[in-house]
Amino acid sequence: MLKPITYTSILTVALAAFATAEPTRLPEPAQTMITGRSDLRALHESSYTGPMRTTLTRENKYPDAGNGDGTIGFRREADDNLTETGISIFEASGRLSVGHNLTLGASVPFVDTDRSGDDEMGIGDIKLHADLLAFQDIFRFPFIIPYLEVALPTGDEDKGLGTGETVITAGISIGTKVYDALTYVIDAAYHVDGAQDFMGDAADIYSLSGSLLWDISDRFAVLAEGRIFEKLDGMSSTPTEALGGLAYSIGRESSFTARGGQSKAGNGETADIVMLDFTLGF
Repeated sequence: MLKPITYTSILTVALAAFATAEPTRLPEPAQTMITGRSDLRALHESSYTGPMRTTLTRENKYPDAGNGDGTIGFRREADDNLTETGISIFEASGRLSVGHNLTLGASVPFVDTDRSGDDEMGIGDIKLHADLLAFQDIFRFPFIIPYLEVALPTGDEDKGLGTGETVITAGISIGTKVYDALTYVIDAAYHVDGAQDFMGDAADIYSLSGSLLWDISDRFAVLAEGRIFEKLDGMSSTPTEALGGLAYSIGRESSFTARGGQSKAGNGETADIVMLDFTLGF
């Protein structure tokens, strides 16, 4: 005679089946590491962090590998509150990241100058550059960026549109961030044929630059920059340049930067500066 099925017997059978069953293998979560890299850095580190905001130093803001960004810029440098003789430069530039740490770039300036007494316009000296993000911590700070820049003599020297020399600049920028808001960068560079001596001939010159950025919010930052050049024989004063301004991120891949300041040439002449830049990533 069969025994009646009770709730106790059903529960006993269920527990026995559960105890002897093979554990279910759940699918592994998606990997968050970059394929082919030897280190263990997360994907968010390689994401585009916005356009570079400094102009006298290199900041560790570069496009993703295979991507780039472009900038339309304006610079006015003139005497007496920018209203007297001077030079205006409209410049189109672009950068392309060819790897996880190497970025190539070029800039083409259109120059309008009246320093010689006559208004002259035309293409200035085209610049080519390569930046190597040699080191940055997994949190992006500190960082080390060696770079090389070549200015070609495409501008007419007689019209004041260019230097008439191939100027090669080799430098290195080193920076870090403190208090989660202040980024500072120190830059040392050597400029081959980057200065004019008292005879008008090209001469090599050193420079030391610094930048300080204060990120007030995720979108808005204020900045201050300065540069001092080596004082060569025949110069009456040390050439310097000082800038201050603000940078605003319109979107994740676009920004607007405005700067103002003053420069002093080796002959002691000073000039006021205003700069405007708009950058868009692609």
